[in-house]
Amino acid sequence: MLIPTRKVLWLCLLVFLPPSAMAAKDGPNIYLKGIKIISYSLLVEKTVGGEECNIDQKNLETSILFVANQSTKLKIVPFNRRLDRSIELFDQSNVPSLSSADKEAAKKAAHDYNLMPTLFINIMPLQTQVGCAAEVSAKLDAYIEENPRMIPTQVVVSGPMIEIWAAGYGLVYPQQTFSDQTINTVEQIMKQLVNDWNASQYGIP
Repeated sequence: MLIPTRKVLWLCLLVFLPPSAMAAKDGPNIYLKGIKIISYSLLVEKTVGGEECNIDQKNLETSILFVANQSTKLKIVPFNRRLDRSIELFDQSNVPSLSSADKEAAKKAAHDYNLMPTLFINIMPLQTQVGCAAEVSAKLDAYIEENPRMIPTQVVVSGPMIEIWAAGYGLVYPQQTFSDQTINTVEQIMKQLVNDWNASQYGIP
């Protein structure tokens, strides 16, 4: 099967660059300080170039959930659980028996929970004649205050988010170990985020 030129060039970069060369914007930073909870979302794209370089989705989800549950200080929840809990909190904020003050406080808690930062993890597999490759990227996005305006038009931006942490790796492995190695890389990325978060709580003034 023919592979688009962009994918060929991308594969060349994966082969000749070490994994760390593709990492960007990871490390402790002021934006991680004070965050108590985040959600995460996994996306595995369809393999380009064939049908044999696939990721075991079930094992991936199980492994990432296990790593997330090991984080005791920074709470990490799957995106679907975040949505379910948000609905519960909004329902609780509308209980008629609540006082006006309690209702406002409950609505703020539901709003803040619903708009927690989210770690988006994306896997792009590629099948080649020499094995399997993938780009694994992750970014932690956070919502910012409502109604910021775009320069220079002053148009109000709806639901704005900023990227506060990111990491990415290029992988090349034989088909037999590709899925396991890719899952291991995703685990390491999440552990790296937790380590950077820990360092940010104490190492950032």
